[in-house]
Amino acid sequence: MARAAQSEEGKVGFLKGIIAESEEIIEEFKGSAALDAGLISAAQAVEHCEIDLYGTLIAWAK
Repeated sequence: MARAAQSEEGKVGFLKGIIAESEEIIEEFKGSAALDAGLISAAQAVEHCEIDLYGTLIAWAK
């Protein structure tokens, strides 16, 4: 269980970092076409994290 808790803590920290980066992108590129690209990039990072988590859960289930 400690291993699962460490993994979860790492994911939460990663997602908090993505949120912080997204907030910076919003401030820096507000009103610009680059804002959409920055937010898409952040959303893709979250999706990659989710895919990784599912893969980990499948491996643990086996």
